[in-house]
Parts: sequence; C-alpha cells; structure tokens
Amino acid sequence: MVLQAGGYNRYREQCATNLGDLADIVVKRYEGDSNNLLLDAGCGIDKVGRLLKEAKGIGDLAVEIYFNSVQSVWPSIAPSVDSRSLKTAAEIGIGTDLDEIYNALDRDPKRMSWFANGLSEVQLKKKQEVRDFEPAYQIHQCILTRMTRL
Repeated sequence: MVLQAGGYNRYREQCATNLGDLADIVVKRYEGDSNNLLLDAGCGIDKVGRLLKEAKGIGDLAVEIYFNSVQSVWPSIAPSVDSRSLKTAAEIGIGTDLDEIYNALDRDPKRMSWFANGLSEVQLKKKQEVRDFEPAYQIHQCILTRMTRL
C-alpha cells in the first residue's frame, strides 16, 4: 500500500525486494543501525548516497527521497530536496535555491524535512490530477477532432 500510494504501481514487488535488500545491508554491515552508515560515511552526504546505492535498485532518486526524510535526524544531510520536488518548488513559485529555502526555515533540519516531504506530496498529487484529468482530455480532443471534420 505504501509503495502504491507513492506512485510505484508498476514495480511494487521489485521495489519491495530492493528495500528488503537495503535492510539486509544495514543489518549485516551496520549492526542493524543506519546511524552507523552515516558514521561510516563520515557524515558526508555524497558518501552516504554512494553507500545506499550499493543496494540493488537504489538509485539517485531513491537516495534523494530518503534524504528528504532522514535530514530531520541527520542534520549533516540538510538541506535536501529531491530533484522532482525541487522542480515542483520552481513550478509553484517557491524557487530552487536550497540555501535560501533553508534560511527561510531558520536552518532547522526538521522543518526542512517537513518542507521536502510536503513538496513530494504536492508533486504526487499533481501527478494524480493529471492522470485523473487525462481521460477527459482525450475525450475532449476526440470530440474536437470529429467536429472539425464536419
């Protein structure tokens, strides 16, 4: 259900398997504590991303989305907003300057996390609205095409 709500309708089983593989890595390499992964990476965002991508199926976007949430408990990751949500921020007039946004949020990693996840929610809702609207749009286009033939 969580994967489906996140828009992962086509590859739910594969995504769930990949997340399970990532959990296995955390258990085996980091004693079941992802904080140890952060420590192993020297608290560096790039190294954390590389370590996460060692799990099969975990790519740049998955890491970015993970950073949206984890920055609330790992302040060294802040400020972070995934690329899709950053595009949404630009589209709705917020802008894409992460430092400016972070400053507006009083440089609070927890608030930055809420903001990033809120943008993700907006992006997913926009995507769903397009899907909901598309059949009506296609019917409208079909009617217009037929009317012009008359």
